[in-house]
Amino acid sequence: MKPDLLQAKSAMIAIERYYKDEGLLWILYNETEKTVSFLDEKTFPRETGYKHIWIIRESTWDRLWDASEWSTGLLASWLERQEKSFNVQWPLIPATDTQKAMAAEYERMGHSALGLSKDDLRKRLSRAKAIRALS
Repeated sequence: MKPDLLQAKSAMIAIERYYKDEGLLWILYNETEKTVSFLDEKTFPRETGYKHIWIIRESTWDRLWDASEWSTGLLASWLERQEKSFNVQWPLIPATDTQKAMAAEYERMGHSALGLSKDDLRKRLSRAKAIRALS
């Protein structure tokens, strides 16, 4: 019996909670909708890294890749390549952060915040932080 979307996500969140101390990350890869997203982005990116990283084909739930064995930076590179043809939905930092604080952090990372709206800056900073955490 194939689980429906809500059942599958609930089961994955339960597994993530069980492995909480070991850093579990679920990446949902949807070929039909051309999206890549992260299941439980509330704790992402985890400062201590991830011990278990799973990429699952979301629309059918029939394929699972273990990205835990990938070399350092390979996951971030894979995600960046997906951005060419997929909508990668990076987990966003809190909207309560000020534009000034976000701009300072983004510039410390070596990027320019000039001319970016608060929303664009939030998206770019979130992406940069996620890639850095996964590299």
